[in-house]
Amino acid sequence: MTHLFSFYLLVFTAMITPGPNNLLTMYSGLNFGFKRTFPFILGVLFGSGILLFVIGLGLGSLFESLPMLKTIMKVAGSLYILFLALKIALMSDVKGQGRASPISFWAAALFQWVNPKVWIFFLTYVSIFHVTSNIWANTLILVVSIIILNFPCLMIWTFCGKQIQKIMHNKRQVKLLNRLLGLVLAMSVLLLWK
Repeated sequence: MTHLFSFYLLVFTAMITPGPNNLLTMYSGLNFGFKRTFPFILGVLFGSGILLFVIGLGLGSLFESLPMLKTIMKVAGSLYILFLALKIALMSDVKGQGRASPISFWAAALFQWVNPKVWIFFLTYVSIFHVTSNIWANTLILVVSIIILNFPCLMIWTFCGKQIQKIMHNKRQVKLLNRLLGLVLAMSVLLLWK
């Protein structure tokens, strides 16, 4: 029971803290609201669930045996996060009007595969909490736990973005906040290289 509680505490802490997924969720909540952000949230849950399942079944050991692969993934993920940060910083539409659109379900799902924070945490989860006796069942338990714990965290970040949207009264304020979110997202890359 203590083992399970430790796992849930670690997962919740990792999922609620700022990172690329949460900052993008807040950005989407701010600019597009709950309804248009929901496909992004589902994409994060789907993509991260599939990724964790694959890591749990053995992909994680590949990264341990080929350290260069881990570096390549960090570089690719960092570049993509910087691209998203720039895109967010340059967005100036108020409340999702204009040409801008929220990140799609599939883009969010695929983003998990280059999100270094997700990889780092999932490799850690599997190495600490994975039991080899029944690999399929234990991996499935990890995946379901991650999805159940991550969903409210993503909703909280969306809610924060939506609340901030309510106090933003003009295009200049939204543009300033988008630049700030873009900067914070870009700075999150530095934490991945510690």
